[in-house]
Amino acid sequence: MAMVKEFNMRYVFLLVSCLLLQHLATVTSCPTSPACSCDGTDVNCNSLQLNVIPTNIPTDTTALSLSQNQIAAFFVDIFCSFDSLQTLDLSYNHLLTLEEAAFCRLSTIVTLDLSHNNLHDIHESTFDGLSSVQTLRLSYNNLRNLPNGSFSDLAGLKTIDLSHNSLTELPENIFLSNDLNNLDLSYNYLTSFPLSQALPLDKSFASVFNYQLKIDSNRITTFPSSASAHFEYYVWATVTMADNAISCDCELLPFANMHKAGIYSPFDWPVYLACGSPDWLQGQQIYYLDTAKLTCIAPNITRTAQDQDVNVVQGNSTILSCEATGLPNPTIVWTLPNGDTVDSSTEGNTKFTLSESGALYIANTEPGDEGSYKCEAENTYGSVAIYHNVTVMKRLMSETVDTSTQNTLLSSTQAMTSPVNESENSIWNSFIPDEAVPITVIVSTMVGSVLVIGASIAGVNVCIAKCTAAKATQVVPI
Repeated sequence: MAMVKEFNMRYVFLLVSCLLLQHLATVTSCPTSPACSCDGTDVNCNSLQLNVIPTNIPTDTTALSLSQNQIAAFFVDIFCSFDSLQTLDLSYNHLLTLEEAAFCRLSTIVTLDLSHNNLHDIHESTFDGLSSVQTLRLSYNNLRNLPNGSFSDLAGLKTIDLSHNSLTELPENIFLSNDLNNLDLSYNYLTSFPLSQALPLDKSFASVFNYQLKIDSNRITTFPSSASAHFEYYVWATVTMADNAISCDCELLPFANMHKAGIYSPFDWPVYLACGSPDWLQGQQIYYLDTAKLTCIAPNITRTAQDQDVNVVQGNSTILSCEATGLPNPTIVWTLPNGDTVDSSTEGNTKFTLSESGALYIANTEPGDEGSYKCEAENTYGSVAIYHNVTVMKRLMSETVDTSTQNTLLSSTQAMTSPVNESENSIWNSFIPDEAVPITVIVSTMVGSVLVIGASIAGVNVCIAKCTAAKATQVVPI
């Protein structure tokens, strides 16, 4: 009996010794270069001006904080040995992009913080294998779009913060987790209510209960036409969308009618939701708005932007105007001579750019840019179009001439009807359709506000008259 008791005491002693040695091993393996701090299996390497993730961090670390450093990238296999890691904080660094399986498919991570970086892109497989992640923070980055399937492996996701980015739209079914109940999309550039992407339309009542969606401070102007069929379902959800430019027009009538009938509608959301347009309703609270004011107006293109013939010098830039009004605010689509289209969603095109007013900017014009440009303004109530015909005028070389040569040419210029003030050594760039025509000399002078040009082209004296100081409008023989 005594031997059994002695054996048990030795067993307990050995067990305690092993646990103590294991704990001491964990503590003594805390990195000293860099000077991280450790608390058990929690490792803190914050604010150490690190450019790379240290390689001497204990592999049994459960919480690793690398916040407020200067890490811009890391190798995709850096986390492969951390099979116990539950919390990873990489916030306040300089990360630019995240590659495929960036976190080595670790199924142990529960909280991942990537906020306050410079992320522009993530791979569609960046978060592959992170099935245990419940909280993902991606706020305060520069994300412009999210690839399809970006979060498909995050089956346990409950909270995701994508606020303070540059998102303009969301892919369909981007959030698939049945447990998701806290989604922050505030301070982005979303232009439409993310009904199917952000709200769990096919989820159980338990998924909707206490569901929180934040879409404040975006550019949302309208609700999708199918939304009225779902808002009653979300009576238990919390949706905030302050500081959006809601267009108070006839498309809001279904929701207004729901409200008047005592049925849950967007108007039961916070009363500070206000009209962003039209001008005469701007700032009025939607909750108290008279539904008789919810009207629609077909698009109309302003008088200053009607059909035009535009002459532009080869190599120069030009702007084609197309200002339109209407309710809802009309969308502007330009159709180029080659059939391509340019609208507000067109990206990466430095040749053709659409301004907020609807004008089309054409950079560095060339002969291939000639033709008819169609601008169409459209809303749900109608559409209207105008056409601009663009002619690209070729540039001729000019040369400096003396006063006597100017006098000779100007004396034969029949277009001149009043005295001129001659200026020596004047230079002017003239434009005619055919670059191959030989030109021997160009001379110019001002008659009041009209620029008069005399030239000898292919041995024939010509006058280019009735011009502004920058553009020629006609070329006539003398």
